[in-house]
Amino acid sequence: MPHGEVNLLSHRASLKSTPRWGIISSVITIIKIGIAMSREDPQLRIRLPVELKEKIEGSAKENNRSMNAEIVQRLDASYLSEFPEDGVLSAKDALQIANNAKESLSNLIFTRTFAEISKKVRIGHKSFCIDLDDLELEVLSDDDFNYVLKRTFSRLTELGYILSEKSLDSGGFMIEIPE
Repeated sequence: MPHGEVNLLSHRASLKSTPRWGIISSVITIIKIGIAMSREDPQLRIRLPVELKEKIEGSAKENNRSMNAEIVQRLDASYLSEFPEDGVLSAKDALQIANNAKESLSNLIFTRTFAEISKKVRIGHKSFCIDLDDLELEVLSDDDFNYVLKRTFSRLTELGYILSEKSLDSGGFMIEIPE
């Protein structure tokens, strides 16, 4: 094994004996976000279940990232969620947590929107009010506000829903199914 590469497999099973496992042949570099990756960064070769690999591919595509960048982002976010024992965060860590929270917030809005549509169409509704008051979006900058809504609005538009721009504010928005 080349210097710096770590094999995560704890057994010596051959690839042929583990057909349910997909292999990510690309090397994953784990770094802090904001630091440029280079060939000298530590590399990690891993195997993943096919289903997990497909989820990563889907997430990476949705977020316009490479699979490597998607994995690094998710790993970094999981480690940032572990607060220090003394509860004191540096400004750098606080900023990074806030930036990662934008992605989580975007995902929450996306999930909430389509859950609300699914719930309401089952009882005959053709217009939907997506309530976001509890997310306190009014404190976001305009750029961050647009960012957290962009994925949801793009997907709604792709699927043929009508978004009422007049109803959009930090408290939520309205969607209609065209007749």
